[in-house]
Amino acid sequence: MRELIRHILKENRIQHSLKQVIENGNIFDAADLVGGIPTLKKIFKDDPEMSSLFEKLKGTITFYYPVIAYEDIEFPLEYEIIGRHSNVHKTNHWPEINVLYDENKLTPEENEYFKSMINYLYHDAQHSAFKSKFEDSTIFNRTYFTVEEINGENIDLIESELVSLTEAEELHDKLYGGNQSLNESEEKQPKYLNIIKDLVEPFKDEDCVCDIRVLYNEEDDMYLIDLNMGTEELNEKFFSDSGMTYYVSKIRRNIKETIKDYLPIDNFYVGSYASPNCKGKTLNESSIKEKSLVKLIEKDGLYDFIEMTGLDFNQVRSLIKQIDNPKEILKQYIRQFVIEKGGMSGENQGSIFALNLPLSNTKYVNDILVQDSDQIAVEIWEYEEDEYGHTEQTDQYLTSINNLTNEELLSIISWMMETIEGGYWD
Repeated sequence: MRELIRHILKENRIQHSLKQVIENGNIFDAADLVGGIPTLKKIFKDDPEMSSLFEKLKGTITFYYPVIAYEDIEFPLEYEIIGRHSNVHKTNHWPEINVLYDENKLTPEENEYFKSMINYLYHDAQHSAFKSKFEDSTIFNRTYFTVEEINGENIDLIESELVSLTEAEELHDKLYGGNQSLNESEEKQPKYLNIIKDLVEPFKDEDCVCDIRVLYNEEDDMYLIDLNMGTEELNEKFFSDSGMTYYVSKIRRNIKETIKDYLPIDNFYVGSYASPNCKGKTLNESSIKEKSLVKLIEKDGLYDFIEMTGLDFNQVRSLIKQIDNPKEILKQYIRQFVIEKGGMSGENQGSIFALNLPLSNTKYVNDILVQDSDQIAVEIWEYEEDEYGHTEQTDQYLTSINNLTNEELLSIISWMMETIEGGYWD
């Protein structure tokens, strides 16, 4: 009984502390402390006060299957926010989401096609904007999002391919009922929809405009014109937020005036939302695959990734260049190599000696010693070359691997990969 009381008191203390963190910051600060949103939900599973906060993590995103000369096929899907992503300077924040749908309505093969299609549409920016339910606008101050999972499956492990129109119609009919077939549909098109699409088409050539979507809301009898603006392109074009705001407002205003000049209607709204950049419009399969590989390196570690994929050094080097701060990933590879080739079984330490591994013409690594997960030491031998090309050793010292540059770490990894490939250490 006493143990039960202690457990309850401890649980209450933890909940109280986490609520203080949320009150002083936000829900994602608390989630970071306990290892993520799912763990935070478990801690507060019976707390009605928190359930309303967790509800704000849910919503709906619509993915659009593009159809030429007809309305796009819409796939509205529920999502749950599972994390928060920020830029390097922590000034911009957007959600990481898990997209959800009922897999029981599709066959295993259809589920595979559907996830592949959603992955493609996501990378091609064919989706609606994110709208935050949090009152605090600083939690999420961007309208774009990152899809991390589809029904809990890592999106990096899902193919990215656009299915045929017929397959898209069949998938839609199975998930939502009804009939999406364009040939059989007798639904009357809104009177001015195609004319508005033609009127806004030239504005797609304006700087920083990724796309313009024109929709008709039958319930409200309203035409909706959405500009998709590229954040990266806006940042390159303007130095200040006021300049960006004025530019986007000007395009919206010009579109309004163009429509009013040609059509006798007032029931339309011109809005805008942002995407990270406009490159998603032209992403090919290889670039999507490359981004996926980078995420796998960050998730599983470089050593296991290379072993699994068999990529050569030049391919690895190309991928590493896309990672913002690759030093930890490079160190992890070196650490794992040393432990595997020069460590004792079951221990997280090891060493390899007498390598004579060149970092440059005058700088060599002789020994590498791994003491634990954080401490890796290297013995450096430095030489001096005279005018006749003769070298003489000038220095020998032990230093932390942190003091080596990324290029020097890549030189070590190149040597290690050649060693593994040649079987020299076996």
